[in-house]
Amino acid sequence: MSQLFANNFTTTLSSSLGGSTSSVSATLTSEAGLPDLGTTGDGIYSVATLSHSTQSDVEIIRLEYNVTGTTYVVTRAQEGTSALLSLSKRHWPLISGR
Repeated sequence: MSQLFANNFTTTLSSSLGGSTSSVSATLTSEAGLPDLGTTGDGIYSVATLSHSTQSDVEIIRLEYNVTGTTYVVTRAQEGTSALLSLSKRHWPLISGR
């Protein structure tokens, strides 16, 4: 597995992640600044943080690969964080600087 980094990458989710707490598809409003993760799931990934504008709740996710366009497979609740179930009710910014 190989981690790619994106410093100060910021975008928003264009749709909710639903109530799932494992691997899901996430569509971003923009992928500008995000490293090329490929389309095959060959172990290249990037880590990102989902947070609300107040940043009182955060969830670390792993962007696994690009499905199509700006849609990525992500694995939720990484590095000891919990899946934020409230993500199914509103759009949250995605901030990655790791």
